[in-house]
Amino acid sequence: MNKAATRQQQHSPQQARSTPAAQAQQRSTEIVKHQTHAIAEVPNYLVLPPGSERPGFEEMEQGDIIMPRLALCQSGTPQRKKSEEKYIEGLDEAMYFNTITRKIYGERIIVVPLLFFTSRILFGENMGDPLLCQALDGKTGIGQPGGPCIKCPLKEFGTSKKQGSKAPACTKLYNYAVLVADEQRVVHAEDLAVFTMKSSGANDAMGWNTLMRLRAGTPMYAGMYELFSMPATNGTNSWHTPKIQNAGWVSKESADAARAAHEAISALRAQGRLQHDISDLGPQNDAPEPGADTPF
Repeated sequence: MNKAATRQQQHSPQQARSTPAAQAQQRSTEIVKHQTHAIAEVPNYLVLPPGSERPGFEEMEQGDIIMPRLALCQSGTPQRKKSEEKYIEGLDEAMYFNTITRKIYGERIIVVPLLFFTSRILFGENMGDPLLCQALDGKTGIGQPGGPCIKCPLKEFGTSKKQGSKAPACTKLYNYAVLVADEQRVVHAEDLAVFTMKSSGANDAMGWNTLMRLRAGTPMYAGMYELFSMPATNGTNSWHTPKIQNAGWVSKESADAARAAHEAISALRAQGRLQHDISDLGPQNDAPEPGADTPF
């Protein structure tokens, strides 16, 4: 069937008159389009017996592993440029993807949040420059200037060195450890990642936090949420802003998996060993901070 016919079917009068329940059911089958990877299927001859140790990993701890980042592709994202080493074939603007496994999830996905935490980063002036200062706990910076974040003037608006920018020099990150659900709305350990929004997404982050808190009497991982995006512009610049909405409750199967993942992530966070990928979060690859003239 050609694309024109497909679009005609998608916008037929019969579909427009379908019930909200039917529309919701159809949408649930359209989200989370995973890209197939060869490593997803493990050959039987390589599978170890249940409960056995994995040779080679004897001295590796969770703190030695960096968690992938669930990223939203922008026009300046290196992974969509063929000239970049990180290029991912098939990745386009407004698509969510995993920065480590390189899996493409699509423009709409379902996630189960496990843990919310903040952090701070003081980037160098140019893309590729080393980080000047970082506060993994969002409270104490390590680097230059370092020290208690609450006393640091670089967190104040108007301290950015970018010409015409009113943004803070130090970027606050709103982080969510999440599990991405598959087409059947089931979560798996291999789809664990951290979704990060910068200061420019503070309103969306606080809105998501509100949605989660409204599910009174339940843990954070009790809910499923749909991530998509909306186009935004600032003069001649354009980008995609992440958006979040409720998508129901987790199944019993997913709740058990999410609980186990939450406990592991929380333990790492408490020990100060929770590390996640922050590459490509620098000054050219995201939406602009308030008052900025060019997109980050």
